[in-house]
Amino acid sequence: MFLASDNLTTNVKKVEAQSTAIGNFTYSFRTYFNKWVNLKVLLGCSLAWFFLDIGYYGTSLNTSVVLQIIGYGKATTKGNQKIYDDLWNRAVGTCLINLAGTVPGYWFTVYFVDKWGRKPIQYMGFTMLTLLFGFMAIFYKELSKDHKTVFVVMYSFAQFFFNFGPNTTTFIIPAEVFPTAVRSTGHGISAASGKVGAIIAAQCFAVVAKGSFGFKGVLYIFSICCFLGLLASFWVPETKGRTLEEINAEYERQQMEEDPKAYKHMASPSAV
Repeated sequence: MFLASDNLTTNVKKVEAQSTAIGNFTYSFRTYFNKWVNLKVLLGCSLAWFFLDIGYYGTSLNTSVVLQIIGYGKATTKGNQKIYDDLWNRAVGTCLINLAGTVPGYWFTVYFVDKWGRKPIQYMGFTMLTLLFGFMAIFYKELSKDHKTVFVVMYSFAQFFFNFGPNTTTFIIPAEVFPTAVRSTGHGISAASGKVGAIIAAQCFAVVAKGSFGFKGVLYIFSICCFLGLLASFWVPETKGRTLEEINAEYERQQMEEDPKAYKHMASPSAV
């Protein structure tokens, strides 16, 4: 009898705690993001990640296709050996591009991210990607026929500046810029926006490349997306040298001064 009553009391308390947590989170989310100064940060993080992933996944998932399109390392043998050589050349080419661009790019970011800051690296990456893809698009005919090695080198630099640039910082900034009560949600929305861009790139790359636009059109699209990502980055604040505790404490002080009720919800442990 007493055991059943205790279990009922415990369950009621759990439901009340869950209801309070949901209410606190909803209130905190609405209170924080109904201000344009905060909402534009979420939009900046989300849009930058969205436009980045269109270019990044459009290239990284299709590197072997890109090499095939420009005929780099094309097999000269015949029969079954030709199939083997073609696959081998494309696999080796993909590995070389990743080793020359992707891997060094990450390590450059690891070294410079706290020296330069997040935003300068993101600005630099988007700017260089806009220029590289634009140059490859404008001179695609010449590069794909007479200067294939130059094309591959520029393509490798694009992979380098993806990773020594927004492919790293678009993940770091949303994890730092929001206060504790809405941090995981802000980061989740930003990441989901990026995955939408990745899905679009993965599904539409082959369609656009084989359509009337051709691969040259794809390069123009990537250049435009990187430029739009650069513009979205202006809405993102710098978090260099600031701990998560400092960012959260600064916001709590503002809330306490502006709205004590909002501060109570944001500071509540059940809202974290």
